[in-house]
Amino acid sequence: MGPKPDIGWNFGDLVGENRKKIKCKFFQVVTAEGITRLKQHIAHKSEEVETCKKAPKEISVMLRKHLQESKTA
Repeated sequence: MGPKPDIGWNFGDLVGENRKKIKCKFFQVVTAEGITRLKQHIAHKSEEVETCKKAPKEISVMLRKHLQESKTA
């Protein structure tokens, strides 16, 4: 059995063949540092990435919680 699929892929699409470039399904911005950066973008969690202005609040809160839990795991 392979690794568990990341929840972030529900909210972004791969740009080309590069797994580091992901386009946000809400805001159409492309993050260039991978799925964690996309989750930070939607969760409004990092100063290093533009925050998503169109993600529903409940999705932002869910991803913020997910990021915090994965940090402590």
